[in-house]
Amino acid sequence: MLEGDPEIMLDVPFTMVLTEKTAQKYFGDETPVGKIMNWDNKFNYTITGVVKDPPPNSHFTFNVLASFNTFFTYDPSLADYWWGWNVPTYILLRDKTDYKIFEKKFEQFNKQYLGEVLISRGIELKNRLEPLLKIRLHSDVRGGIGNSGNIRIVYALLSVALVILTIACVNFMNLTTAIFSTRIKEVGIRKILGEERKWLVVRFLVESTVFIIISVILAAFIALLALPYFNNLAGRGITINYIEFKWFTISLAGMFVFVTAISGMYPALFLSAINPACVLRGGTGHGKNRPFFRSALVIFQFATSIFLIIFTLTIKAQQKYLENKNLGFKKENILAVALQNEPVRLNLESLKNELLKINGIKSAGASSMVPGEMYLFSSNVYPENFTPDQTITMQNFLVDYGYFNTIGIEIVRGRGFSPDLSTDYENGILINETAEKAFQWDDPIGKKLNIILSIENNQSETSQWEIIGVYKDFHIRSLYSEIEPTFIRYIRNEGPIENRARRLVLELDPDNIPMTISQIEEKWEELFPEIPYNSFFLEEFYDSQHQAEKRLGSIFQAFSILAILISCLGLFGLALYTTNQRTLEIGIRKVAGSSAGSLVVLILRKFLLLTGIANVFAWTAAFLVTNQWLQNYPYAIELKIYPFVFTALLTGILTLLIVSYKSVQAAMINPVESLKYE
Repeated sequence: MLEGDPEIMLDVPFTMVLTEKTAQKYFGDETPVGKIMNWDNKFNYTITGVVKDPPPNSHFTFNVLASFNTFFTYDPSLADYWWGWNVPTYILLRDKTDYKIFEKKFEQFNKQYLGEVLISRGIELKNRLEPLLKIRLHSDVRGGIGNSGNIRIVYALLSVALVILTIACVNFMNLTTAIFSTRIKEVGIRKILGEERKWLVVRFLVESTVFIIISVILAAFIALLALPYFNNLAGRGITINYIEFKWFTISLAGMFVFVTAISGMYPALFLSAINPACVLRGGTGHGKNRPFFRSALVIFQFATSIFLIIFTLTIKAQQKYLENKNLGFKKENILAVALQNEPVRLNLESLKNELLKINGIKSAGASSMVPGEMYLFSSNVYPENFTPDQTITMQNFLVDYGYFNTIGIEIVRGRGFSPDLSTDYENGILINETAEKAFQWDDPIGKKLNIILSIENNQSETSQWEIIGVYKDFHIRSLYSEIEPTFIRYIRNEGPIENRARRLVLELDPDNIPMTISQIEEKWEELFPEIPYNSFFLEEFYDSQHQAEKRLGSIFQAFSILAILISCLGLFGLALYTTNQRTLEIGIRKVAGSSAGSLVVLILRKFLLLTGIANVFAWTAAFLVTNQWLQNYPYAIELKIYPFVFTALLTGILTLLIVSYKSVQAAMINPVESLKYE
């Protein structure tokens, strides 16, 4: 709170509270408390307080909070409708109250206070409490306030990040042990001079720790620099404060301990186990090597990278499919104008006629919603020759005669609405193909549909409508939802507000859209000078619902590139180690007459085998995971073979390039240098 008394400031009808930004916008540096703000050109609200702006990561954001009691001024009967469930309700529980136990009390509460109402209306009511802190990432409530995320995506990204960190640890181990030959004599001499193995382990652990401390400091600094780019990529407003977010700093410290233990311990034990006598004879210092362990690490690295690439390609393919799928309506060059005020709705036909005089507008139609909005109604219905017990739930909304033509919805049977037929306005209705299949009708035209309005004493009050047409299925919701049985009625200019137009859709000529929009705004200003103009393009609005896949694909793409680069470093480390270990062998083979090419093939053979094994593991995991992931979509692609083949070719080519580089270097060494000691 910045101004006002939170205990009383919204008790009186027609009072409101502004956010700091809104107050600054309308009143500048003056205090708005006590001043009047006109709302919707109809109501005067008294401003009673100012609050801080909600942060971007708030459960829901707002500009204005109005008194709830104002509802009862609009419609006094709402005061008796205390049991309505169409408004989110927040409950502050007492300390140490278990909300799950408290939740169970609602069953008895409903029976005591709502029993007769629920029975008379044929309703079963179940209440569920949801902790505020869980709404953002753990909620599955449909139509809740604010934007919700998905904890599974967070876990997926965290898992990938940990896998990449593990790959980096593996690389550190491989590279450290690969260059151990430069320190063999140092370790051997230290052991001969009496230094115990435990102190050698400590020495190498300290060296590794210094590397990791520097890495953590650099990582923290790079994270701050990269955060704006990541927020832009992910569409989020994440902030990092290492001092304020203690859990973040503790997590960073935990990662430091994990990385030190994983990446530092093996090289320390490996180097400290060197046999000094063997070293002074010119050997490697190890009685036997551990090629299997290092090979397993490389397989793990490449398998993980291959999996990420396949998963990323699948996400991209699913995203492209959603972008290109036939939606059943036109979204290109469609402008949706908001009709949020009574004067506009009452003069809708005049507005349409005036706008159609503009050269850049091809057609116009009004509706209660546009595709992608959640403003759908739900009704229980039963068709003729069915009993009231045989009801199905149908989604529905309202349009006028110009809507179908404007956004290109196809009529497959019967006809659309006509402005010349009053019966269309009074009892005409259109259904979609999914509804037609649900009713199992050969010809639905002319048949009646009963819409249940209410149920009192086991008797249903219904209204009867005649089906005049069937329209082709189109995606009224996002592509994350299946098409459901739906009917459409004619839009109203009077009566309940839910039956009136909320959107006016205009098909624009693509040749000169900016000029057309400018003329629309001028005409609006001329007709409704006191009402703000608001519009949006249908294509941008509808596509915005599928941004999650696009962002997720971009994030995984970045992760995949990072993982494959780190894996290439690991492959380079193993190639370096292998060629160092086989220097003597290569020298002998060259003296015995082997060509450089045959020596390169000899070394390459092992690495190609490793990448082949990595592909087998990665393909299996990727097939299972991507199939499971695609099941979350009602409209999903079929898993193709090309991501698997592409990753196999990519890893094979990278292996050839990296290993060939080191192999050619080793094969070209003069055998005199390789055999000098002998």
